[in-house]
Amino acid sequence: MLDDISITFEPGKLYIILGSVGSSKSSLIQALLGELSTVHGKNEVTGSIGYVPQTAFNNNDILRNNITYGRQFDTELYVDTVVKCGLYDDLEMFPSRDYTEIGERGINLSGGQK
Repeated sequence: MLDDISITFEPGKLYIILGSVGSSKSSLIQALLGELSTVHGKNEVTGSIGYVPQTAFNNNDILRNNITYGRQFDTELYVDTVVKCGLYDDLEMFPSRDYTEIGERGINLSGGQK
């Protein structure tokens, strides 16, 4: 249970939440993401939050949609992301490049590709 917490994060800085098992790290993150409701007080977030889960995941969809994840498609940003993630050569091997379906009805990605 989280109790009497007040945190201010400065924009543009990286923060890591550390603690022992059972110390409510996940609960704090869920509260910040709006996935855990508050009993008292308020959760006020301005700006955006980036969250990197412990395990890689993908949606059952085409690869392109897993990369853009619901954002407006921007060719320059997309190509830059694919190159920086080391996926460009992998796309050449997929039957429909980045339109290849992955997941339950499509191909499986390796852990590194995810």
